Order: sequence, then C-alpha cells, then structure tokens
Amino acid sequence: MESMRDVDRVMEREIKKGSTPLQFEQLGFGDYSYNEITSKEKLLQVLSYLLRIGEYEPFAGKTIGNNVYMDMRGKKAVFKRTRLTYERNNIFATIKRLAKKYKPDYEGKVYL
Repeated sequence: MESMRDVDRVMEREIKKGSTPLQFEQLGFGDYSYNEITSKEKLLQVLSYLLRIGEYEPFAGKTIGNNVYMDMRGKKAVFKRTRLTYERNNIFATIKRLAKKYKPDYEGKVYL
C-alpha cells in the first residue's frame, strides 16, 4: 500500500489538473477533510455513492465520465476514468475484497 504522503501528492496533482474535491450532500457529511466510517454498512453506502452504483445510479449523469477513481492494481494505485457502470462495479468489488482481506474494526480507525 502506498503511503498517505504519496496519495496526497497524487491528489494534489489531480486538483492542479482541474479535478474538484468530492461533494457528499446526499450522505450528510460535513465540509471536513476526513470523515469517520463507523460500520461496514456505512462504508458500502459511501462507496456506492462515490461510484454511483446501486441506489445512487440515477446520480450518474453526463459528468460521470469526468470523475477520476483510484483503483488498486497490486500494491500500486492506478487513477482512471470510468464511463460504464460495469467498470465502477469492478472497482466496488475490488474494494470489498480488500475490506475482507484487511478486516477493519471500524472503531475510530476507518476514515474517508
């Protein structure tokens, strides 16, 4: 896994390119940089919202092709754009597999 500093650098480069910060109006998160994920259900809800799948698929409008997602390929993070639902579902499945592997306890240790 990459260090947080490496991820921060990549995110700063994306913002310089014109990417915008995430908006979480539908989930009740505030304007904070980090938000605690307190349960597996909340994690799945946030991921579904971010990837615009499941109940949040109607939010996947014309701008979904501009979203940049981080996908883990082995130990390296790959940033890519997805235009199709199945591509976003593949990222969701990868994240769920990683969550099973790492078994987070959600007691103040999982943040978005």
